[in-house]
Formats: sequence, C-alpha cells, structure tokens
Amino acid sequence: MRRRLEASPLTLVVAIVSLAVSLPLIVPNGGALVSSFLELRGGDAVCAQAWRLVTGHLVHLSLLQLVLNLAVFVWLGVLSEPMMPRRYGILLLGSSLAVSAGVLVLHPALGSYRGLSGIASAQFAALVSMRTRSAVHPGGAATWGVPILCLALFLAKSAFELATGHGVFTGSLGLGDASSSPAAHLSGALAGIAVTVLPRCSSSLPRCSPSRVG
Repeated sequence: MRRRLEASPLTLVVAIVSLAVSLPLIVPNGGALVSSFLELRGGDAVCAQAWRLVTGHLVHLSLLQLVLNLAVFVWLGVLSEPMMPRRYGILLLGSSLAVSAGVLVLHPALGSYRGLSGIASAQFAALVSMRTRSAVHPGGAATWGVPILCLALFLAKSAFELATGHGVFTGSLGLGDASSSPAAHLSGALAGIAVTVLPRCSSSLPRCSPSRVG
C-alpha cells in the first residue's frame, strides 16, 4: 500500500486539498463561507467565476459525504494513477470539467453542486477500460468479466437514479434536501473511458495511434 501511495502523488494532493477546504464542516456553520465560494453554481455565477468548474468537486455537503468520497477517491486513485501516470492529470482535470458541464447542461436550474463522486466515477470507468483492454490484448489474461460486470452494475445504478430522481446512497450521507446527480456520475464515467481510449500522439510518429495508457 505504501508503494501505491508513493506512486499516486496527484491523488494524495487532491485528497489533501479537498480535506483542507472541507474541514470547516466539522465546525457548526464553519464551512459556509469557504464552500459557497468554491461550490459549483449555475447561471451567471459559473460564467463570472470559472474556477467553480473545478473547485466544486473539492468541497462537500456533510462530514460523512466527505469521508466516504475521499475514501473512494483515494482507493480508486492508488489503483488507477500508477497504471496511467502520463494521463492521470488529464483524467482528473478532464473529468472535473466534463462532470461540471454535464451537471450544468442537464440541471440548468442548479442551485449548487459539491463532491468528488463524479471524478471517482471517472477513475472507476478508466480502471474498467484499462483492465478490459489489457485482458483482450495479446498475452493478456481473460479476466475482463469482473470489470465489465462492475461497469454494468454502475450503469444500472445510474439508470435507476435517472428514472426515479433519487440517489441510491444519498439518504445515508446526511445531505439534507440535496440529492446525488446521475448526470455527474455518467459524465465522469464517459470522461474516464475517453481518456483511456483516445489515441496518444508522439512527436516521432507521423500520426496518432491507439496505445496502452501510461
């Protein structure tokens, strides 16, 4: 585990920053100012304050949401970052922008959005994509069944949330009147897959060609 953590510096940096800006949640009413300055908002706010497209993922609505999101983010990060060190930064930034765009487009009346779950969805989808490609690559083990099953379950969960308008785990996170956003999870998953399958360009080659992530 120590080696995985040492090989995942970006994951640790993002987790530490998220923890730092979200810690005021521990103090009653202590997180209102920081969170309101960083959270994602729709309308004129995001146009005038573009940083919210990225920082909205770092703040949270409750202490329990913070702990669970950080645990999942770090766990998926230490699995995925060492597998794609050259593209992991693109994964984090690309998924944060994709999730924000997806939420803003599908929820035009958005009040606010917070949390790392959309980026965690991108990490998860990237892992599934990499494991599947490795399994079907010549010499790879035929172990794609489990990751594909996990992705199918994830899509089923998202479909249920889209159909019902209720998050599967939201009720246990202490989010009050807030709810989870299937748009965020699906946008993150699509971004994660895109980062792993897009061709990589090399200055020594006349054109781009698909290759293993890394």
